Amino acid sequence: MTEPEPAPVSHDAHYLGETARLYGWQVMREQDGAMRFSLLDWTLRVEFFPDGRFSSARANGPGSADTQLDLRTVLDALEEYGSPALPKES
Repeated sequence: MTEPEPAPVSHDAHYLGETARLYGWQVMREQDGAMRFSLLDWTLRVEFFPDGRFSSARANGPGSADTQLDLRTVLDALEEYGSPALPKES
């Protein structure tokens, strides 16, 4: 039996997911198509329109109780609270 093909990832979801991974966040896809990014005490839940464009995001963390974020603020939070992954040595 073969596994079903994964759902295609939109440009926005791909960009946000890769940025989150780059800065050390754990990235999870949810069944409803949203993405969840976690790092220490922070969680960001990002939702997308049916066509894959960014819709909205909510953040939960120290001093932030379920705060709604726009796309630019999500990227800023990923960079500010994460830390860039070090290059792998060969």
